[in-house]
Amino acid sequence: MNKVFPFQVRYKGFKSYDVGFIDEGMRETNSRLPTVLVTNLVPGTRYQFQVATKAGCNDSEYSNMEEAVTRFDGKILFLC
Repeated sequence: MNKVFPFQVRYKGFKSYDVGFIDEGMRETNSRLPTVLVTNLVPGTRYQFQVATKAGCNDSEYSNMEEAVTRFDGKILFLC
C-alpha cells in the first residue's frame, strides 16, 4: 500500500512596480505524489513557494524558498 503524504504549499507573490501588491495563499493536500496545483496566480508576478509535510506532531519545517514568475500567457517560469 502506498503511503499518503499530507503536505502544505505556501506562496507569496510580488510585483516590482507595485510595492503595495501582495498575493499570498496556502494549499493543503493528501497525495501519493508530491504535487499540488496552485491556481489563480496573477500573471506577471514573481512568486516564492515553500513546502512542508503535515503529519500532526511530526510536521516538517518549511523547505527552502523556490521562486517562479507567472507569464502573461498563463505559463510559469521557474527561476534557479
